Amino acid sequence: MHPVIYNFGPVAIHSYGLMLGIAFIIGILLAVKLGQKNGIEPDHIVNLGIFILIAAVIGSRAFYIIENLDEFKGELSQIFKFWSGGFVFYGGFIAAILISYLYCYKTKISFFIIADSMSPSIAIGLVLARIGCFLGGCCFGKPTNCFLTVTFPPNSPPAYAFGPDHHIHPVQLYGSVAGLILFIILIWLTKRKKFNGQVFWVLLILYPILRIILESFREHVDRALFLGFSFSQLISPLIILAGIMGYIFTQKKSSKKIYNF
Repeated sequence: MHPVIYNFGPVAIHSYGLMLGIAFIIGILLAVKLGQKNGIEPDHIVNLGIFILIAAVIGSRAFYIIENLDEFKGELSQIFKFWSGGFVFYGGFIAAILISYLYCYKTKISFFIIADSMSPSIAIGLVLARIGCFLGGCCFGKPTNCFLTVTFPPNSPPAYAFGPDHHIHPVQLYGSVAGLILFIILIWLTKRKKFNGQVFWVLLILYPILRIILESFREHVDRALFLGFSFSQLISPLIILAGIMGYIFTQKKSSKKIYNF
């Protein structure tokens, strides 16, 4: 576990923040390349990327705070210490979609072309963010006796939860692998898509499925909201349903445009 990569005097470079920074740069470069193939100017991708970064940080942090209110009681200053972790992906994802739609509406650019161009970048972000989680010791897994186990240092969150001799699922690395698989699928689909929005809707369908699977290996007792289920477990089926409905609707709308032409 390496929550802090390097110290420049009083300034600490946190592993989670570093991974997010790398993910943002790689994601923007990839989205620019894909966007150009779809006729989107690089300036739009970069500008929107900055808006998405700000919105995603605020949204994901807000959802984390809502899900972990007890953690911030009497420690309100901790709300703003986001550089060491403490985010909920869905909060950032929803905020990113909203700001993207508003940007596209304002600039009169196709939302689905932009969304398709940026979807693989989200998968890359998941790969690197989960590595950041592993280095920081957050978002850890449940205890297990299987051969795939990790043990974190005595001063880590998993050690506080299970004791120094714990053996838990490296669920953060599972998530990183899942993100890589998702990225490969989305890139493959990008070259073969039949209509604008197809890549985006597939992301909305596949990621929640992967997330439901990953949550079964993740320790979430302290994050339980209803009947032992976490926020991610509760919202994932709704996003899958929205993704399926959006896919069908957009596909039919695209087909009608083709035939009516």
